Amino acid sequence: MTAADSSTGPRAVPPRGTPTPCPPPEDLARFVDGAQRADERARTVAHLVICDDCREIVAMAAEAPVPAAAVTTTETTAPRSRMPVYGALALAASVLLAVYVMRPVPAADTTDPWAAIAATTGATRPVEGRLGLVSRYAPFAPPSRSAAGATMSFAADAVAARLAEAASAAPLAGRAEAEHAAAVAALVAGHPADAVTRLERALADAPGSAMRLSDFAAAHLALAAVESPAHFAAALEAADAALRLAPDLHAARFNRALALEGLGRIAEAHEAWRAIAADATDDPAWRDDAARRLQRQPR
Repeated sequence: MTAADSSTGPRAVPPRGTPTPCPPPEDLARFVDGAQRADERARTVAHLVICDDCREIVAMAAEAPVPAAAVTTTETTAPRSRMPVYGALALAASVLLAVYVMRPVPAADTTDPWAAIAATTGATRPVEGRLGLVSRYAPFAPPSRSAAGATMSFAADAVAARLAEAASAAPLAGRAEAEHAAAVAALVAGHPADAVTRLERALADAPGSAMRLSDFAAAHLALAAVESPAHFAAALEAADAALRLAPDLHAARFNRALALEGLGRIAEAHEAWRAIAADATDDPAWRDDAARRLQRQPR
């Protein structure tokens, strides 16, 4: 993307072949700040799915820290009720404009999809289930439903959109692997229904993958939290199927324990957490998580 002069300053020029014009910096700033209406946000997301440059710019702006000075300066001229919004918008707009003109870094490399997905996770994990190929431990924090929470997950949304594109273009021989990566990216970005659908396709194309079955369980666990407890049963079925193929798969054992807990099968869940906490072959951080859950289990 390049910048072109207009009566209001630099404006986005769409890259060749982009079907819709890129939004101006102020609109992207409002998206980053979570200040767009639902219909505006939907239009922005639709454009971001097809525009690599805008995805990168918004991801960079969303990850930029908000210095106290930015809000303090705005507070002197804005009504008190809107101070935080104006301050964040000013910062986001300045970041976006700088990126438009300077383009300091290349687009994120998603040739290694699992590294790209892992790079979008922070100090907490947005998925309670354990993912097989994004295995770094972080404490679970449910996704925020606030505008700010949705904005700050945009880097994950951008990676999910790119991997979805890759899956749609993948040859038959690599389609299951590509759908698996796109599913996990969707799950990390907070779209469990999409993750379940993609993993169903991946498992139909290439059944018999314990890792995919375990991630399928994790996706059903996430969907149970927002849609229906019936997904706990589907999660248990997927985790059991994974363990029949790979009895020592740590992620599947963790997901099975979560499914049992969700189904109210407390005695079985207690035994499952106890076994995980005592498994010396597992990552100590995941063992400690299981031990904490074990302590919270009713007897």
